[in-house]
Amino acid sequence: MVTGISKFALLLSLLLVYSSSHTTPKEMRVLVLYPMTSSPLKSIYASTIKGIKNKVNSLTFIKVPETATVADLQLQIDHHRPDKIIVLGNKTAHIIKKSHYAKQVIAGLLYFNPSELNGVSLTLDSQSLLIHLARLTPAIKRVFIVQNSNQHVIEPHPSNLTTQPLLVIREGNDLLTNMRLLGQILEQEATVNDAIVLPAHIPNDILYEVSKIAWNKNIMLLSTNLSHLKYGVMMTFYPNMVSLGEQLGDLANNDMKTYETAKTVDVSLNKRVAQHLGIEFKQPLLDSFSIILK
Repeated sequence: MVTGISKFALLLSLLLVYSSSHTTPKEMRVLVLYPMTSSPLKSIYASTIKGIKNKVNSLTFIKVPETATVADLQLQIDHHRPDKIIVLGNKTAHIIKKSHYAKQVIAGLLYFNPSELNGVSLTLDSQSLLIHLARLTPAIKRVFIVQNSNQHVIEPHPSNLTTQPLLVIREGNDLLTNMRLLGQILEQEATVNDAIVLPAHIPNDILYEVSKIAWNKNIMLLSTNLSHLKYGVMMTFYPNMVSLGEQLGDLANNDMKTYETAKTVDVSLNKRVAQHLGIEFKQPLLDSFSIILK
C-alpha cells in the first residue's frame, strides 16, 4: 500500500521529469554590428535592420565607428556573449573576420563569395534579373554583363546562357581589363536589341563617356549601382533591403551555415533615357519601379 507521503514523493518526481523534458529552449541571442553612417546610407541600414527585426526577437545593436579596431569590438562582443553576429557593410565584416568571433558571423550589405563568408551577398541572381527584363523590356534579346572574375555582382544560372534574353558574360580580373571589355562590347558588338550591365564600381568619368556613346547608339545601359541612374543608365537593379534583412534573420535562426544571394530585387528607372530609346511604360509597369528619375 502506498502511503500519503510516498504518493506525494511519486507525484513530485513525475512533475520534475515532466518539467525537465518540456523546458523552454533558450532564445537565440543575436548581435547586429553596423557602421555609423549619414544619409542616404543610413536609410539603407535602417531598412535592413527592420527586416532583421521581423525575424529575430532577441537583438542587440552596436554602431561601429569609422576608427574602430578589432580589440574595440571584441571587448564589446565579449560583454554581450551573442550566439550569432550579423555584420553589415564591408568595413565591419573586415574587422570581425580578424576576431575570434569569425565563425559566428552572418554577413550582409557587401559583395562576397561562398568561400569567404556565410550570409546574404549583394550579388544578384541572373534569373531574377532576366525575369524583370523579360517583363519590362521584352524587345531585348541579349544582356551583356561586365564584372570582375573574383567578385560577381550578378551570379549566372546555367539555364540563362541558352534562354531569351540571352546572357553574355565577360569577366576581367582588374578595372582596366573590364573597361577594355566594356569598350569592345559598346563599340563592336552591342546593337539596339541588346542591353549592357555595367561594372558596379566603374569610375564616374568613364561612366559619363560610356553613357554618351550608348545614348548616341541607342543602346540600353543597366547597372546594379543605384547612383548610376543619374548618369544615363536606364534601369538599376538592387536588393530590396527589408527582404535582405529578413533573409539575414532567417539565417540567424538556422543552425546551418550557408550563403545566399539576394532573393527580392527592386528596379529603378531613368524615364528620360527610356523615352530617348523609344520605350514607353504603361502605368501598371511604372508602378512597379521603386524609384523613377524623370
